[in-house]
Amino acid sequence: MNMKKIITALKAIQTLNPAPASEYELGEPTQYLIPGLKFYFEDGKLLISSARSNLPEMIFDDEKFVELQKDSEIKDKDYFIKQKKDFTDLHYAIRQREETLLNLGKFLGRRQEKYLSSLNEQDLVSIKLEDAATELNLAISTISRAIKDKYVEVPR
Repeated sequence: MNMKKIITALKAIQTLNPAPASEYELGEPTQYLIPGLKFYFEDGKLLISSARSNLPEMIFDDEKFVELQKDSEIKDKDYFIKQKKDFTDLHYAIRQREETLLNLGKFLGRRQEKYLSSLNEQDLVSIKLEDAATELNLAISTISRAIKDKYVEVPR
């Protein structure tokens, strides 16, 4: 092979894109919908479960916390105590949200059981936020936040 052919080949290689399909990217990556609740029938009975059960569990490592506190200076102990409180507050808020969503799912299941078994639009019952809030003894804004950007999985 002569030098001219090598230089021509190198120039051709330099024009190539190392990620050839990158020009076909359509912007943001695909967002997958993860349902907050799953409605399903078992032995003719409507059941509701939180679809979040397959997400990782938040666990606070008390042993590590005690060890870190023991080995730290006094000013750092306050930091660790604040971090534990922040974790506890966040963990509680997440559990409350899940409980609210599950209770709302049970409410919807009772009201929409006929629709969920038939998936026929004529069986849908109109429900207002205020109906759910009254029955669940929650503020309308709480119901609104609980259902914002949420999806449910229903039987097919």
